[in-house]
Amino acid sequence: MLGVVGVLGVTVPALHSQPVWPFPYTISDWSIVPAYPSTYFRSPIAYTADSIDHGEVLYRKHCAACHGPHGRGDGPATAALAYLPPDLTEHVPHHREGDLLWWLKQGIPGTPMPGFGARIGDEGLWDVLSYLRAEADAEVARGMDSGVGEWLPIAAPEFDFQIGERAQESLKAMRGEDVLLVFCAHPQADPRLRSLAAEDDELRSAGVRVVAVPMNGAARPGDPTLASLVADPDPRVVAAYSMFRPTAPSASDHFEFLVDRDGYLRARWAPGDGPDWSRTPELLEQIETLKREGPHEAARTLHVH
Repeated sequence: MLGVVGVLGVTVPALHSQPVWPFPYTISDWSIVPAYPSTYFRSPIAYTADSIDHGEVLYRKHCAACHGPHGRGDGPATAALAYLPPDLTEHVPHHREGDLLWWLKQGIPGTPMPGFGARIGDEGLWDVLSYLRAEADAEVARGMDSGVGEWLPIAAPEFDFQIGERAQESLKAMRGEDVLLVFCAHPQADPRLRSLAAEDDELRSAGVRVVAVPMNGAARPGDPTLASLVADPDPRVVAAYSMFRPTAPSASDHFEFLVDRDGYLRARWAPGDGPDWSRTPELLEQIETLKREGPHEAARTLHVH
């Protein structure tokens, strides 16, 4: 069994194939633990804003009554359950995604947890896991502020976007450079966005790309200067990143993230926070902190734990 585990750990499955585990046990942290045929499955669904959005729809329909609106085990049906559901924001990161898929699909014997495989299907279940991953990462990100601190593996949800008449782009395609991801409710009236447009050349020279995403379905601004930064609105992207937004009231209309060159969320800012990114030297200081770091393993678009 040790040999099989070792081989699975370094083998990349062929396209559309999954490594089926043939034994009832496996090894985790040098302990023998239960295993399932799907234990070493890897998600074929990319960790994208679209997957998170679809997963949230399915979660709220099938899971929220017991597990609560954000997976913390506080749903309205818990009063009638013999066993309280676990806090999934703590539970999910500590299990292989193949095990999680098995439990979602087959249920957990001896508990009120039923199987959802027949109702949702594998692709939908992987989307549910995308949503739960985002909820768990958002919980870790609660302590994030506008200063670049210790690296944590909080992957930025992937998405495609288009700015003006340019070709379609993606967050993943910008790996290798830092990204300032800006969410603004009123692009045409946002003074911060105008300031970023004026400083765009300086930021690009520092190796930073600015991408602004309108909230509330706002249209692209007519100002050609702003239009060079503002992507077409996508409510799925806004919803996914709103899970990671600051709690300050000022963040309702404007919040920003620094995404590092490896695809991780590293800092978060809203007006009034310090370090104050509205002061370009303070923003550049945080960017320089990112550049002094050594490389990290690139954030995977597919789930691999």
